[in-house]
Amino acid sequence: MTTIGRRGGKESRVKTTARATAGVDADDFVDITDGGDLQNWVFSASVGTFVGHEVGPRWADTRIG
Repeated sequence: MTTIGRRGGKESRVKTTARATAGVDADDFVDITDGGDLQNWVFSASVGTFVGHEVGPRWADTRIG
């Protein structure tokens, strides 16, 4: 089941990195957690796609996909 909601502590870091990478609005995110491929990704309505990061210690691994 997919859960959509706020990320909490990690939200601002994901959003800040994604915004810097893709020009994404920081308030334009929902959290997508389904335990599968979308885990640790957020959806951006302004970009119209998923924005996320590689699972691991480096937030610089943000990617658009």
